[in-house]
Amino acid sequence: MRAKATAVTNVHTLPNQLPREKWAKRIAAAWQKQVPSIFEVGALLESAKAELKHGEWIALVKSELPFGRNTAQKLMKIATCDYLRDGEHVHHLPANWGTLYQLTTLTEKQFDLGIKSGAIHPKMQRKDVKAMRGDVAPPKEKKKVERGFIPPLKHCRMTMRRIIFEHADDMPPTEWPELLVALREELDDIDKTMKEELQKNAGHHTAR
Repeated sequence: MRAKATAVTNVHTLPNQLPREKWAKRIAAAWQKQVPSIFEVGALLESAKAELKHGEWIALVKSELPFGRNTAQKLMKIATCDYLRDGEHVHHLPANWGTLYQLTTLTEKQFDLGIKSGAIHPKMQRKDVKAMRGDVAPPKEKKKVERGFIPPLKHCRMTMRRIIFEHADDMPPTEWPELLVALREELDDIDKTMKEELQKNAGHHTAR
C-alpha cells in the first residue's frame, strides 16, 4: 500500500504567532551560534598543531585551509583566551573573529568592565575595542606626504589583498571556502577576458 506523502508546510502561510521582539531574539540567538564555531576552529588548530609532526602544521595552514598562518594564530589566541571562553559571556560577544581577536588584547579587568558597562556587545567593532584600550590616535596634521613609487602590478596585488581581507573579516570562517571559490571563478573570467584582448591587439598590430 502506498504511503501518503507528507505535506510540507509553507512558513509564509502560517499565522503570525510571534511578536517582533521574539523573532528578534530567535534570529539573534541563531546568529550567535557562529561564536562557538570560531572557538571550535581555533581549538582544532591548537589540537592539530600539537599532534602533527614538525613542519606539517605550517604546510596544512599554507596549502589546505581557507586562511593563512596569521589568521590561524589569531583564531588559536581566541580559543585559548580564558575570559572569552567563559560560557556566561558568549551572548555578549560579536560573531566576528577579527573583533574577537581584538578582545584578547584587553586585560581581564578591561574586559570585565566592558561586560558590566555594556561596551562589549554583539554589534561592536574593532574600533570599539581600541577605544576601550585607550588607543585614541592624535589628530593627524594635514600635510602632503610624498610616497615612493609602487609598480602597477604590486599596487594591484596589494589593493586586491586588502579588499579581500577586509570582506573576509566580516564573514564567519564557514563562508571563507565559498569566498575562495568565487574569487577563483572571477580570476578565471578575468584571465579569459585579458587573453581575448591580447589576441585582438595582436591581430590589430598584424593588420598594420
